[in-house]
Amino acid sequence: MSKSWLKGIKSFHFKIVPEIQNALTTIIKQLERKEWKGQFDINDVLTMVIRMLICIVRLSINQPINSYKPLMVSEEDENIFPYRLFSSVNKLYDFTLLKDEYEYLLRGVNPKFDNHNILKLTRQVIEQVSSQTKQDFYKDNQLQVNLFSHLLTRLNNKYKFANEYNPFVVDLKKRNPALFEAVKKALRENISSNPTVINDSFVAFVTLHFLVSLEERHVSKNAKIIYVCSTGIGVTSLIKKEIERNISNVEIAGFASISNVVEKIRVVQPDLVVSIFPITGTKVPVIQVNPLPSKNDLQKIQNQVAKILNVKPESLTQVTISHRENQTLEETTHTLLMKGTLIFEELQAYLKNRIPKKYREPFMIHVMMAMHRIYFHHSYDSQMVSLKGIKERSEDIKKIKQIFLQNQLEINMTEISAILQYTRMDKILDKEDE
Repeated sequence: MSKSWLKGIKSFHFKIVPEIQNALTTIIKQLERKEWKGQFDINDVLTMVIRMLICIVRLSINQPINSYKPLMVSEEDENIFPYRLFSSVNKLYDFTLLKDEYEYLLRGVNPKFDNHNILKLTRQVIEQVSSQTKQDFYKDNQLQVNLFSHLLTRLNNKYKFANEYNPFVVDLKKRNPALFEAVKKALRENISSNPTVINDSFVAFVTLHFLVSLEERHVSKNAKIIYVCSTGIGVTSLIKKEIERNISNVEIAGFASISNVVEKIRVVQPDLVVSIFPITGTKVPVIQVNPLPSKNDLQKIQNQVAKILNVKPESLTQVTISHRENQTLEETTHTLLMKGTLIFEELQAYLKNRIPKKYREPFMIHVMMAMHRIYFHHSYDSQMVSLKGIKERSEDIKKIKQIFLQNQLEINMTEISAILQYTRMDKILDKEDE
């Protein structure tokens, strides 16, 4: 023990209550005679000194912590430092060695658990946190093993005390406050309501186990889907591409037409049927979609796939498919058709009647060609289209950029200006007639 540390303890003075000062001096003298290095750090020993002092003061006024039940220890326990300190100090005061007083020296106000109770406690905490957060933590076997190990060390270790410091407390409270509070509530209801026992530092350590479970979770299986259209081969391939672009953990189990879908379901036994036609009379879930799936269609599919795989919809990570140089001609054609059609439909829904009816077909062709130019990096330059008045249409510019970005394409101001020309075609032609 360092002299500076001992000197600091000896400097404590209780002039008003000399009995406390005498008890502290007695404990320090006994401490100097005991060998504890290698077993405990200074903080642990200081904790024991303070608790031993409280025990002596309590017993001096005949107020034991709980009962007068005598202490029974094994020969092995008799050789450990806490017992030797406890017995030597009590002997000087001629106090009986009491079980509850010794437990207090070892654990303070922490409740005592054996291995069986800690295993039961671990399960209760996980189930309660699962219920509060609506997450199925109880299915994570690794979480149970890790948390049991942590609680076993924390609650069953006689010689480590409440001096722990967790630097992640503030960050965890900000990052996932709901989870932090759920863990705190579960620990205080199942272990101790005493905030000195279940403090924020302890809660943070336990919360980290749940965060690891939450972040390392991955879905290792896929939902099998049958795609149905009129022929079983046409639009379904486009639907398949769009679903795979937005939802993970799905795999094509087969294509079907409206005439053979029942037989196809019987043979393939899929988890889900996605169809552009209404289908009845099957026990397999069916989701009817537009020929080109809308955002609402994709959300319904995602929710159903999550239900099939028994996970949260947000666990199905969206997969962004970008332009690849090594795509086959068929893959590139699919990508161009899908992107062009989606972009056209979204632009048309936004601009609505601002595009004259007689120019809607030319507008569709223009959008498809614009998408093709952008996809292959051959966009219009600023000399090809007038940018006059374009800056005044900030809302239109913002929306058009957003539509293209949602489809992994960046559009420049010249291409935007060319698209917006269709909203003023009547005015342009009237000027030309004049």
